[in-house]
Formats: sequence, C-alpha cells, structure tokens
Amino acid sequence: SAASGRPMRDRKRKANLTFLFLCSMRRSGPCGEGQRMKTGEKVERFIRERRLIGAGDTILLALSGGADSVYLLLILEKLRGELSFSLYAAHVQHGIRGEEAERDLEFSRELAERFKIPFHGIFVNVPEFSRKHHLGLEEGARLLRYRSLRDCLSEIMDKAPERAGGRGKIAVAQHGNDQAETVLYHLFRGSGLRGLRGMEAEKDGIIRPLLPILKEEILSELSERGIAHREDSTNRDLSYARNRIRGRILPEAERLNAGALPHILRTAELIGEAEDLLLERAEEIFRKEGEELLEGGELWGLRISVLSLRPLRPILRRTLLLLMSERLSPGRKDWGAVHFDALDRLLFSGNGAHLDLPEKITADIRGKELRLLRHSEVLSMKGRKKR
Repeated sequence: SAASGRPMRDRKRKANLTFLFLCSMRRSGPCGEGQRMKTGEKVERFIRERRLIGAGDTILLALSGGADSVYLLLILEKLRGELSFSLYAAHVQHGIRGEEAERDLEFSRELAERFKIPFHGIFVNVPEFSRKHHLGLEEGARLLRYRSLRDCLSEIMDKAPERAGGRGKIAVAQHGNDQAETVLYHLFRGSGLRGLRGMEAEKDGIIRPLLPILKEEILSELSERGIAHREDSTNRDLSYARNRIRGRILPEAERLNAGALPHILRTAELIGEAEDLLLERAEEIFRKEGEELLEGGELWGLRISVLSLRPLRPILRRTLLLLMSERLSPGRKDWGAVHFDALDRLLFSGNGAHLDLPEKITADIRGKELRLLRHSEVLSMKGRKKR
C-alpha cells in the first residue's frame, strides 16, 4: 500500500528557544514592556507555546531532588490547576550511591508529600544492568531510568480514572546548559543533524519544559525563595564524559567567548529547523516514489525507486534513508553513521547488491528498487532470495 508518511512538523507552532534565552539576559528589549522576563514566566510561556501540556494530561515528573527537578516541580504544581492536568512524581534510585541515594529518595518523597503530589519510589540496579548489556554506567543509568519511568507512567495511566483527550507524559528537568552539553557531546561523537539539534522540547512522550532557561537562573530562583535541594556527588565525577564537558570544556569555551553558550543554543536551534525542512522534503519524496510492504496489516519492509534517490543531494538522500530506517526500526538503537554510509554506497551498486543492517534489517537492490526488509531472524542467502 502507498505510504501515508508521518505528519509534517508544524514549525509555526514552535517558540523561538533562543529568543527566550536571550530575553533572560537582557534588562530591556522586546520581552514585555522593557522589563526582564522572569524565569518562571519564560518556562510557563514555553509550555503554553509549545503545547507541552494539555487539559486532561497525566504528567509524571522525574524528581531527583536536585535543583533542576525541584524547580520544575514548583512550576508544574503552580500550573496543574490552570492547565487542568494530573501531576505525579517519581524518584529513580540507581543502586550506585548508597546512603546518599537513600537521603535523596526521602527528600524527594517529603517534597512531593508537602505539595500533595502522589509519589513513586523506583529502585533499579544500574551496575548490574550496565555489566549485562556492556554499557558504561552513564548510558546504562539513562536507559534504565527512562525505561522505569515509562513503566511507572503506564501503571499510573492504567489505574487512574480516564480523562477525555488526555495523554501521559514524562517531564524531565533538562535546561539550557544541559542542551549545550548534549550538542557538544554529539559533536565530539561525530553525530549528524539529528544529534547536533540537541534535545527536543517534546519527543517520544518526554517533555523538557526548562530548556529555555539556564542553571544559574534556577539556582537564583531557589535561593531567593529559600527552597532546599539535594546535590548529587556523581555530578562532580569527571570520569563521566558529560561532567567533563560541563566542568571543563564549557567554562573554557566561555572564557574564549562570553557568548559561547547562547551561540551553541542558537546553532542547535538552526540545525533543528534545517533538519525539519529536510525531513519534510524526504517525506514528500517517499510518498511519491516509495511504498510500504505490509503483511496482515504489519509493516515488514519498504521499497523505493533507486533512480529517484541517486540524483538527490547527498544530505537529502541520507535524510530519506534515515526516515526509512526509522519506520522499520523506531529508535534505531544500534544504527550509526557507518550503516548510513554503507547504505548510501549500496544505492550505486548493481542489481543483487546486499547489505546486512542492525536489528535484523537487510537492504537489497532488486532491479531498479531499493528494498529495506525487517526479518524475524537473520536469513540465509536462500531465504533472502525468497523475499
């Protein structure tokens, strides 16, 4: 059946993240009658303009007890009546920091109870999970944290009374500094546009309401209001890559250029807009030239004319290949630049050319078509020919 393509991204609905950031740095200008926009106002405006939360939604706040998540709790607690959503909090204990982690858990529990927010304590064993899956502690903690938060939200949604039109979302407290760290981290790893755009305000059920503000603004607000928070000792451990970026590389960049941080954020925003434009064009091409292969209503493959791909500019061609890979393999867990380079080269190969890709996906040139197929098992050469 012809591919219907996912909906185009609505760029007009996007608030300008950099505008909000720069407004916070000015004492006069277009931020409202010449006055500096307050930190909380920027976050609330960001939530409303991006439509991160709607009436009837169920929001699960990832509450670590640190300054960022405590501040986000204050914002969401203030808005839950105005926007008519349900608010829950969950604290994930990673099995790493012993008694310190226990104190963080109790602090988070007491804070949630103080604001009458239902609280969930989640216990996971990151060291064991990381060893089993051959991951670093940092990556293992991230994967296990999001998995456990999704499971918690699912349980809440199953038990909570149904609310018309509402959706379940996880709110995390990543802010502008975290965005800059993420962009640099992806840059150093050789990421493409997808990585260099940084974190999106909303993606895959995760919302990030604090992206338009900086860490120093959060700390200043909490200090002015006399709100306590916890400090995670692992944030000072320079054996973690992101901590080295935060503690060494970004401060050095700001010594080289005082505007380094807003410049990084501005660049990430522009890269995001460029990728959105490329994705829209890629979707148009696939709708015209491509086709989904369905069996019993289940997607098992994609095909597209090789002749429609070869003349495209390399960056658009690769964006189209990325789009196709995401349809067959949402999340693209084990995909990297090496796979897209090989897939791009395959397009200029002759009939019968074959490529094995991650997650039991294969790519083949059949006549004048490229076929991406998802298999339940790795196929032999004989099995490939049957498909």
